[in-house]
Amino acid sequence: MSYRWRLRLPITIGRRLETKGSFSAMTVSERHCPKLAAAGVTASVAVLVFAVGVVKPWLPEAPLGNDFISFWTAASLVREGVGSALFDMGLQQDFQQQLRLQTAAAETARGHASFLIPYHNPPALALVFLPLTWLPLYWAYVLWSVLSLLAILGAVALPLRGRPHARSMALALLTFAGVADCILWSQIAGVLLLAVGLGLWALSAGRPAAGGAMLGLLWLKPQYAVVFALVFLVKGRWRELAGMAAAGVAVVILSMLIVGLGGLLDYLQLLNRIGGFNPPPESLVKPYAMINWRALLVGLWPAIPDSLGTALMMGLGVATILVSLLVWEGDWDPTSPRFALQMLVVVLATLVATPHSHFHGTALLLAPLAMALARPMPGMNSSWTWAFLLASGYLLALLVWPVRSLGWLFVPYSLLAMGVLTARCRRMGQKEVLS
Repeated sequence: MSYRWRLRLPITIGRRLETKGSFSAMTVSERHCPKLAAAGVTASVAVLVFAVGVVKPWLPEAPLGNDFISFWTAASLVREGVGSALFDMGLQQDFQQQLRLQTAAAETARGHASFLIPYHNPPALALVFLPLTWLPLYWAYVLWSVLSLLAILGAVALPLRGRPHARSMALALLTFAGVADCILWSQIAGVLLLAVGLGLWALSAGRPAAGGAMLGLLWLKPQYAVVFALVFLVKGRWRELAGMAAAGVAVVILSMLIVGLGGLLDYLQLLNRIGGFNPPPESLVKPYAMINWRALLVGLWPAIPDSLGTALMMGLGVATILVSLLVWEGDWDPTSPRFALQMLVVVLATLVATPHSHFHGTALLLAPLAMALARPMPGMNSSWTWAFLLASGYLLALLVWPVRSLGWLFVPYSLLAMGVLTARCRRMGQKEVLS
């Protein structure tokens, strides 16, 4: 091939592509979809082998060994009319002991009958699991796992609908290790992810109050809600803030109806007991297994004094949140490609800054991430920086998931990602809208 033909060939290909659509407007996911799909399938196989071979989530004893028994305990106590004593750890332990002795088929499970997986969440969260208490424990666990996966799929598919290769992109996102962690530990992150996805969709559709109300469901895990509320406050988005506040008030009222004033006081006392930098062992709150500043401090300085650790954790957390607000300089435009990146920064800051943040919470990243992949961003989508952030985040998740003591690595990665995304958002034109 002559030099002239080698020179003209890329120009000819570029012109042909322009007849089908602008090459520069194509996203990374559209151009590299086969590679992403192959990587996703490979990762999903690894996740499946780990889940089936090590965790064995579908054995009859599975719901007795993860967080599902905690949620089931709370919902069952509410159903039996003893919600006022919901945070009596002795009552919770007696209930779980009887449940294990009645349900466990293996002697190993019977040997751990006195083991308590405590319920430390707002009382209103128990209502989410209340309908499941009418089913046998194992089948309730299976149904909850299926519903959680469907909720995650819905949150991912909503912003991707109508986009080229949407199914492949959804598959790749579903193989994120945070999804597997959410399912295997029967956590609530799948439902909260759907609430975030619906909230972002409502904001983009020009329904600020409804979007705020959907994001307000995060008050069921209040550590995830604070930064969203702060963003609405700083930006003067009063309708969004009102919707989120209304959802918060509803959570408080429902909690009051369930446990009464005395139960709420018990809950606050419980939070005070387990909220220290080094919580008591019986609380099962393990800072070294988290993905926030507390995990980094414990991982790098295991003997750090409680008072100093608390001060550093709170100071670094507040600083992270304040710095993350830099991404919101400019107009508020939920229809712009920039908005998806801004919300991605919000979730990253939340996971790093909150004192209580576990790996399953990373599933919340998928809603703004799917929105970002679905919105053309000239310059950003064609840059290797964006591809590097996605690939490195995916690989980091696969590393951290089985080795919880490395969860602190999520902190420097998140800070790097926040910095890159913030710099990009500040460079993007304020008039850039979804095409």
